[in-house]
Amino acid sequence: MMERIRCSDEVLSMYESNPKVEEALRARRFIELCTSSGRCINVYRGVDRDHIILRCCMCTCQDFVFNVLFRRTKITCYHIPALELAYRKGIVRRVEVSPTDFVEIIIEIATLGFSTKLRKLV
Repeated sequence: MMERIRCSDEVLSMYESNPKVEEALRARRFIELCTSSGRCINVYRGVDRDHIILRCCMCTCQDFVFNVLFRRTKITCYHIPALELAYRKGIVRRVEVSPTDFVEIIIEIATLGFSTKLRKLV
């Protein structure tokens, strides 16, 4: 239920003119990372930090973890509606990697906050 709300037209219109969203879209920071077997995740490639995003569902950024999950003061971070807007505009970059690289990128983002491997690929 909450997943649909995070990507509703109402929420998207609220975030569409957000400067952070505009910059993320302009810089094409969203990547759909896939293996040849069809396993895919979305990544926000930031300047200093990367985040894993499950479309319309969750994000690994601190804003989502603290303000959405723990404090329950927000329904989403800006990354989730920005990703949906990027899909609607057709500007999500698709990158195919080996299953080994796929796992390594996820582990790097989860443990270091960014992926050097991903940055070399894009």
